[in-house]
Amino acid sequence: GATGRSGTPVLGTPGSVNSAFSGASVKISLEGNVAQVSGENHLLVSGKISSAVDAYAYGLNLSYDAAKLDFLSANEGAFLKNDQASTTFQYDLENDTEGNLIIGGARLLIPASGVDGSGELFTADFKIIGGATSGFNLNFVQAESFLADIVGDVPVGFVGYTGEGVQQNNVGGVSGLKAELSDSRYAFELSWAAPQSGGAD
Repeated sequence: GATGRSGTPVLGTPGSVNSAFSGASVKISLEGNVAQVSGENHLLVSGKISSAVDAYAYGLNLSYDAAKLDFLSANEGAFLKNDQASTTFQYDLENDTEGNLIIGGARLLIPASGVDGSGELFTADFKIIGGATSGFNLNFVQAESFLADIVGDVPVGFVGYTGEGVQQNNVGGVSGLKAELSDSRYAFELSWAAPQSGGAD
């Protein structure tokens, strides 16, 4: 099984029987959005479940290219908290190594009861590194991912995420910059010499 930074098993590590099944009506999918955070490019990922019936717990192994993405943090979504249920939520890098993220969550109710419907299981924040100009993928390791109801594992289909690369705009420097007062009040006239390779209009 997978271990986290402390050397202990991560909650999301599945047992010997997993529930991955491409023909299942229940889906767990990843959605992504590239955003600027403090001047840096981040990939914000949302893990969503759809058409669930009596969902009680899940454990997921997400695989990604460690040369392009650096995992920062994860947060629990609202889906398993339905009916104000107490829950547990854990995440960590598999064996404390970038490239595989283990995420798991479960409801903590006595007597046990699950959740029907669709919603968000978790969000995760990755920093985009190395340019990632060729795009990036996040995929489920299906043999190490599961969804369970109050009885045991249930069939589920997994849908990963493919994102476009981040365009790196390298603008050359300009020279001969001049600022002069214009005939119009509160206005300046600017002129400069653009670099040979372009990059300034």
